[in-house]
Amino acid sequence: MKEADGKVAEACEILQEVQVETIGSMELKEKAEFLLDQIRLCLAKKDFVRASIVAKKVNTEKLSEAGFEGLKLKFYNLMIQYYEHERDFFQTCKCYHAILMTKTVGEDEKESVKALRMAVLYLVLSPYDSEVSDMIHRFNIMQKKLLLLPMAKYSHNQKLFLYHHSLSVNNLKST
Repeated sequence: MKEADGKVAEACEILQEVQVETIGSMELKEKAEFLLDQIRLCLAKKDFVRASIVAKKVNTEKLSEAGFEGLKLKFYNLMIQYYEHERDFFQTCKCYHAILMTKTVGEDEKESVKALRMAVLYLVLSPYDSEVSDMIHRFNIMQKKLLLLPMAKYSHNQKLFLYHHSLSVNNLKST
C-alpha cells in the first residue's frame, strides 16, 4: 500500500522489519516471493548494498525446481538491474544465461534470441578470465541458437570469439 502511494522507502523499511522467525515459518515459494519483493524495493530505493545482502538469502537451487520458474525469471531480472548498476558485466551475462536456460524462454524463440543476444553482449564486455572462457565454451555448444543472432552474418568474428581465448580490438581490426 505504501508503494502504491509512492512511498517506496517506507514500504522497503516495513518489509525489512519482518522478524526472522516469521520468514522462517513461511512456505518456500512464499519466502522466495517475500525476498524478491525486498530486493525489488531495495533496488527501487537505490539501496544496492541491502539488495545484495537480501539476494544472497535467495536459494537459487530451489528456484530451479518445478513450480518456481516465474520466480527464477523475476530473480534474475532483478539481479540484472543490480549487476548493471555495479557494472559487473560477467555476472550480468550469467543472469541472462540463466534466463535463457529456463524452459519458458527456451521455448519462445523471440525471448530466447533476446536473452542470448544480451548474454553474448555482456560476455564480450567482460574482462577475460577462466570463468569467461568456460562461458564461451557453453555458448559454443549452442551453435544453432547463435546463428539466430543478427551478428551471425559476421561469422568470422563469431569464430574468433568462440574459438580463441580472448577477443581483442586488434583481432577485429585485422579482419
